[in-house]
This record gives sequence, C-alpha cells and structure tokens, in this order.
Amino acid sequence: MIIHRKNLLYTAALLGAIFPALCSCSPAGGPVARETRALHVKMPFVRALLSDNHTKTAIGGRSSIAIECYRDGGSFVYYSPKSVKIKAAGGRMTLLSSSGATIETSLERITVSPRSGGRQLWLDGKPYRGMLRVSSGEKALMIVNILYVEDYLKGVVPPELGPVSEIDIEAIKAQAIAARTYTIAHLGQYSSALYDMKSDVSDQLYQGMSVEKKIITDAIEKTEGEVARYNGEFINAYYHSTCGGYTDNIENVWEKEARPYLVSVSCREMCRPSKYYLWNETLSGAELAKRISNYETNLRGRQVTYNRIDSIYIAGTELRSERPGLRTQELVVVANNIRLVYVRDRIRWVVGRSANPNLILRSDHFELTNIRYKSDGSVSKMTFSGRGYGHGVGLCQMGALGMARAEMGYSYRDILKRYYSEITIDKLY
Repeated sequence: MIIHRKNLLYTAALLGAIFPALCSCSPAGGPVARETRALHVKMPFVRALLSDNHTKTAIGGRSSIAIECYRDGGSFVYYSPKSVKIKAAGGRMTLLSSSGATIETSLERITVSPRSGGRQLWLDGKPYRGMLRVSSGEKALMIVNILYVEDYLKGVVPPELGPVSEIDIEAIKAQAIAARTYTIAHLGQYSSALYDMKSDVSDQLYQGMSVEKKIITDAIEKTEGEVARYNGEFINAYYHSTCGGYTDNIENVWEKEARPYLVSVSCREMCRPSKYYLWNETLSGAELAKRISNYETNLRGRQVTYNRIDSIYIAGTELRSERPGLRTQELVVVANNIRLVYVRDRIRWVVGRSANPNLILRSDHFELTNIRYKSDGSVSKMTFSGRGYGHGVGLCQMGALGMARAEMGYSYRDILKRYYSEITIDKLY
C-alpha cells in the first residue's frame, strides 16, 4: 500500500493498531512541503517559549492540522484531522498518531499549524493562537508558540493585570501599550535562542487563549500598533503590581544604566487600595540562616552552611531619604561571624517569604523592625515591614487602575506619561 505523506495520519486513524504492519509511505506528486499553507502569521510576530522541560506532548486543532517535519536538511508535511503526539528520543524526536502509532523518527524540528480556517491549536489540552514549533533538545522538547504580536498580547495582559471591569478601560489600554512596547523592544533579545520571550516573570506572563477576556481583547484592538518611545526609540516598558507610593529609578533597583524615562515618580497614593500596599514578613533567625545557606550554595556551586544570624541591618539608612524610591540598596547580614552584603532587587531572592521560601520578597521597599535576640546574642527573629509588590520600575499597575477609576478622568495616555517620563505614544502599524 502506497500512502502519500499528506494522507498518512488520516489513514493511520482509520487503521488504528494495525497501521504499522499495513502501511509504508512514499511521497508522490512533488514535494509536499511546497503546498500552500492555510495559515500565515501576521507581522510583527513573536516567538514565545512555552516549555523546555517536557519529554512528550500532544498537539491538535479545532479543525485539521498541518505538521511540517524537518530532518537532515529536508522537510515534508503531513496533514491530520486528529491530534498527534511528539516525544523526545535521544536528542531528536518521534512523531506519533493520536493512537500512539509511530509516524516518523529522528526529527530535529516539527512545526504544527491549523488548516481549513482553523485559528487555534491545542497543546496538551490548552488552546493557543498561531503556530507551535517543537525542537529537539538533549533531554527534552522545546515548545515555542509563534504568533502575531496582537494575539500574543491577548494572552499576556489578562494574567499580568488581573481582574478588571469597564471602569478600568484606560488602565487596560495603558497596560496593553506597555506590554506591546516591551515585546517589540525585546524581539531577538535571546540572540542564540529559538524564541524571543519567556512566558514567565523573566519577561511577561503568557498563558494563551484560555485566559483571554473580551474587555481586554477590545482594549488591545483599540490600541493596535500603539507603542511608547523616547527620542524615537522603543522604551524598556517595565511594569509591576504596586509601587507603594513611589516608583524608583532603574539604577536603584538593578545594575542597569539610568534611563530618563525610568525615574522615580509619585503614584499620588493611587495604588493604596492594593492589598500589597503595606505588608509584613516575619522570619526566625534559623529560617533566614537556612535561606542564606541555600542562596550562597547555589551562587558558589558548593555547599555553604550558616546556622546562626549574628546581626542584620540596612546599610546607608542616613542617605535613604536622598534615594527617590526609598528602596533598600544594601542589606547586611552577619552570619557565623561572616559579613554578607546583598544589594538592590537581589535582596528579594535571598530573603523570600515567611510562608513560602520559593516566593521572593514582595519588594525591596522595607524597613527592619521587631528584631529580637537570643541569650547567646544571635538573632531570634525579625520583621520586614514593607510597601508594594514588584521591582518598582516603570508602570505601577495598581496606580494605573487608580488613575482610571479617579474622578479626573485620566486617559491611557495620561497614565503612561505619568509612569514613563517624557515619552511619546506612536502608531507603529
């Protein structure tokens, strides 16, 4: 039996378990890979990394799908009305039918796109727009979603902004423009990688179609192509949940160059309704010693153990009022008589939270209070009394919501120009 590659998966679905014994395949009628595709990704597009640690996955569509396979410099296409499975196999990949029958082996890359008017794919039961590209790694699969930037934003803004309503529309527009600008400014940022954006807090949270909301989609579409620029260049449109009253200069938070549009500005208490405007985290000395041990072990690549905290204080408190955002620049911890200094935003990763050490401290805008000592002079416990949630650079999301809800009637342009100094808002496409 001779089966055209483009029909192979359909035949496999019909034959089921006896497929391997009955079918051989031989491409006919010219290279199938040159056939016209049903989907073209609009420009500009973004490549969002979804996963790089799974050894197998399943991909399907609302309608039939096209599966382009790459191996040893060549490519060929299969079409299927059902989902397919892909699994890592010795540094390459194996393509299987939905029933588990092997279709191809030793593949280097697979690109799956919807056909017949379909506009979404399902990755392990979760819907995505655009195309999915699966590449082989040494031990796992790298899965990347390739899609139009505007469609990508529909899966970014909802998880980044949280619950919203019609009264928040101007803040939603501002967030859409900030996220769009951040995305376009960072295309190609991982020069040697096959993706532009990670789908977590390293870049922007991205969760595909499952989180889309009509009110947010409408705001994205109403601002389509609008970006924020400074002197004609895309800005680094950083944003965070809650600034706690003031945002901060970028150089006070990270070891990055100062930017005239990323400077401290007053939030005018607009973010005060946030549940993270004020917070406290209390740790015992033993808990902090363990967290510092883990951090230093990971940093140095060898086991480091501290079992007591001798003292803890914020360095340079007398100069703190001169720092616009009032965030802690240096936290000094003396552990086992060794002086350790943690700076800027890195403090959050060292300290963590009392309830969950895997979560970083909400912000580095804090004071040390309620420090207690044991009879041997070591620290028994301490409280980090803080403000805000996030790094504090750029747009304060809760502040933006506060401005949108205010009686003054702030527009999305007013919001963006408050948090990003001296910018222009331009229509890019």
